[in-house]
Amino acid sequence: MPFYISDTINYFADAFLRVSAVRTIANNPIYSAMMISIVIMIIIMLIFRNVQTDEPMSTLVLRSGLWVFIFLTGALLLHNKVLLIETTSNDKTAAYEDIFQPRGEYTFEGPIDFTKT
Repeated sequence: MPFYISDTINYFADAFLRVSAVRTIANNPIYSAMMISIVIMIIIMLIFRNVQTDEPMSTLVLRSGLWVFIFLTGALLLHNKVLLIETTSNDKTAAYEDIFQPRGEYTFEGPIDFTKT
């Protein structure tokens, strides 16, 4: 039995997204931007903990976190809008396909033989 990494990743992602709090954060671009900003703020605190500056570390982290949050929110909202437009256009295309070839009804199987009666 072969081991597929993609199946394993998909299984763990599905299991992770079953948690309601995680699903809420993943569905909302603002919550996603907030979580990514918090992670980046923690990374900034860890990397720059020994830096000698004129301002306190908390000011540096909060200012950086605010700018990251603003830019991430814009990028994720734009991405969300693109996905919504793409989904809507796919739904419209499927509706037009039903007009020209209804599902489950007549299909053209090949050339018509007029010699048979």
